[in-house]
Amino acid sequence: QRVRRARHAAEFAAESVFGVHTLPTARHVEMAKQIGFNWVRLHDAGGLEWSALEPRPGEWRFNDAVVRRYRGAKFEILGVLGTSPLWANAWPGADKQPIHSFWDKWGAPGDMDAWANYVGKVAGRYREDVRAFEVWNEPWIPRFFSGRREPQAVGEPLYFHGEAPQRDYAELSRRAADAVRASGSAAKLVGLNSTAGEGISNRISGTAWAKGVAEADGIQKMDAVSYHHYSTARLGYAGDDVEAGLARALGPLKTDAGAVKPVWLTEGANTPGGLPGSFYRHTLPV
Repeated sequence: QRVRRARHAAEFAAESVFGVHTLPTARHVEMAKQIGFNWVRLHDAGGLEWSALEPRPGEWRFNDAVVRRYRGAKFEILGVLGTSPLWANAWPGADKQPIHSFWDKWGAPGDMDAWANYVGKVAGRYREDVRAFEVWNEPWIPRFFSGRREPQAVGEPLYFHGEAPQRDYAELSRRAADAVRASGSAAKLVGLNSTAGEGISNRISGTAWAKGVAEADGIQKMDAVSYHHYSTARLGYAGDDVEAGLARALGPLKTDAGAVKPVWLTEGANTPGGLPGSFYRHTLPV
């Protein structure tokens, strides 16, 4: 079967609400654009991760060709500011040895000045190409934000970097916002990164995460807040799993007037168990 030509197949569409994660290979980028996606989130692809850009202090390895490929296909870019090289993370000195090719890079920064320098360099270099930046990915999961790299024993703290990860993340966000603005970039800033998950023993609930970050002054400098939702339930109706989860996750941010910052769903999916019977049954299974 052939899909109908996408409405914005040959042009940028910043107002579009459809985004995707896709590798920066030419065929994947072109296919995603022709299907109808207009934004790409550079998480685990795209070359903006600090751990890849500055493996040693002052040694920068930018890969501009990747960003140019997305832009050449008329994608707007949501860049994820995240990861840290081993030399700059918050793990204790004895633990700064390579263990795992993926999780090693997700130690939270211990050097905030170096973090701000990284953010400023990325935002300044791509000020014409990256329309929005999201601060970190899923910090409410310990292994994504200074968590222990080995499984925790019962009763052990989830985080190496103190017992107030929401406060640490709030500081990270403020420093990132200041660095982006100082670089001359007008990109939107997306922070918080909450989720619907409740009652999971090895992570912080979305409600507790949002409450802690807000109380630590972690969203004031953000233009929007992000939300992740993976569902196994039927979707597509008022009050469904997504709406209920969103209400739980972002409830602590609401004021008496009900105001809350714009919300960007920057990651999520209807997982296979919930696909039949929902409106996703009639769309591409991505």
